[in-house]
Amino acid sequence: MRVPLGPEFHDECERFAFRFCCEDCAYFLRDERCAHDWPNAEHRRAAYAAEVARREIVFCKEFELR
Repeated sequence: MRVPLGPEFHDECERFAFRFCCEDCAYFLRDERCAHDWPNAEHRRAAYAAEVARREIVFCKEFELR
């Protein structure tokens, strides 16, 4: 699911401890793959840190918080 990303996103992530990336998911394996074999490049924390001008948040429908 893709949701528009507002300028306040990064501040709110820190303030509310928002967890939505693969690294926080129960299906994220130690070898950095998804247990369900979904591609995960767009869902990783590094993608949000590196893409300052990113315009959307990408949520995985299989995400399960650890």
